[in-house]
Amino acid sequence: MERLAEVVQAPDEIESLRESLRGEPEPGIIDDCRARLVALVKSRLEGLRAQLDDMGGFLRRTVDNLLAVQGQLVQTGSSLSQGSEHRAALDSAVGDAMAGMKRALVADSGLDQLKSTIETQLGEIDRSLSVFRSQEDQRLREYDRSLAELKARIEQLKRETESLQSDLRSARSQAFRDALTELPNRLACEQFLAAACARHANGGQALSLVLIDIDHFKLINDRFGHPTGDRVLRTVASQLATRLRDSDFIGRFGGEEFMLVTPGHGAAALSVAEKLRAHLQRCTFRHHEDVFPVTISCGVAECLSGDTPESLYARADERLYQAKHGGRNRCAL
Repeated sequence: MERLAEVVQAPDEIESLRESLRGEPEPGIIDDCRARLVALVKSRLEGLRAQLDDMGGFLRRTVDNLLAVQGQLVQTGSSLSQGSEHRAALDSAVGDAMAGMKRALVADSGLDQLKSTIETQLGEIDRSLSVFRSQEDQRLREYDRSLAELKARIEQLKRETESLQSDLRSARSQAFRDALTELPNRLACEQFLAAACARHANGGQALSLVLIDIDHFKLINDRFGHPTGDRVLRTVASQLATRLRDSDFIGRFGGEEFMLVTPGHGAAALSVAEKLRAHLQRCTFRHHEDVFPVTISCGVAECLSGDTPESLYARADERLYQAKHGGRNRCAL
């Protein structure tokens, strides 16, 4: 009974059977006890079968997971071009271990033998993984060193590229900038005016062009010399640029002529030009002990429907001519 109790693992039921069989039980009681005992053993066998099924499912899932790991290792390893021999050795070792566990599952050699086989094969996998990790660590260290060298080279190329881009931006800026006044030059003026006229033609806001010319500039050069004339150009350019809005464009179109492109109708542009003219009239210019005035004349034209940069410039130039021949130091619209 004690041995049976250990097998069926139902001590309460076994104790009840023992009590029923004490003494000299009647045949009916013996038959009843026999039936109960058969039921206990059957129940226990079904429980063991269920446990074996569960263990078998667990082992199958374990093998599937290990096979998935193997697949991941192979897939991961395939992306590492220099680790083919290491991966092949690991793949072979893991494959052999998997095959051994599969054979153990198929062979009905008992749980103890199955457990021993799985432990042995898992140990082989662990050893193979350790070897693989060691080999890969060494290879990755070499890879990291090469990568560091590559990164350093890339950083160097990046710095060189940034320096080149800076030089190109500087060269482009210089190509569109007047060296004397630091304002946009004639090429920049022409490009800006063309773009502004195109925007106006596409339904953009009102636009006006102002041509500004320094009065009697040739006389200033002849009387005081070209260095003084250059200084006058720089001063006029600075005074014009610092009194305009961010939306205004001012550039040196050539010689003593400046171009102002300003948003708004002609009357508003004329008001801007008048303020600039009045401000410069109040400025004092000196050459040694000589004090002399510098004034400007302005021609204003509003961009009309169908205007091109050339036609708009021609009208503004005509207004400038009127201002010059009307006595200078004035603006004409």
